[in-house]
Amino acid sequence: MCSSSSAASSASAATTALAVEEARRGMKQIGMEPPLYDYLLANVREYPILRDLREETAAMRGSQMQVSPAQAQLLAMLVQILGAQRCIEVGVFTGYSSLAVALALPESGRLVACERDERCLEVAKRYYRLAGVAHKVDVKHALAVDSLKSLLESGEASRQENV
Repeated sequence: MCSSSSAASSASAATTALAVEEARRGMKQIGMEPPLYDYLLANVREYPILRDLREETAAMRGSQMQVSPAQAQLLAMLVQILGAQRCIEVGVFTGYSSLAVALALPESGRLVACERDERCLEVAKRYYRLAGVAHKVDVKHALAVDSLKSLLESGEASRQENV
């Protein structure tokens, strides 16, 4: 009985280690085989600050919520193509996608970042500061519905580009 319990524990530890490595590399939600994902990572543009945030987030509970580097690059490209000045992110988690958006926004751009989890929001705010984009990000620590309602009441309804 001890050996099967030990084997189950080893299998669980191996599964956890694999999950953390996949999250660290940003591949949890993509479902690609490692060689293909390695090719994608080698060809995606990821700022070092984004890589650092992705790797830090990988060890956190809920890390599967983080977008992949390719998804973040797509968001940043959409911001640039649209010439977006103002964006909203509902559900920031640790800020990977919102940081990618803020980095792509022009200096005068603004991102409203809505998140209810204070612990995750503190990670995001730290990275906004480290990346030098904190002045572009208006952090709303509340339920998104309350933050969005507040934006509507203050006349912000038609000012976002919805990236």
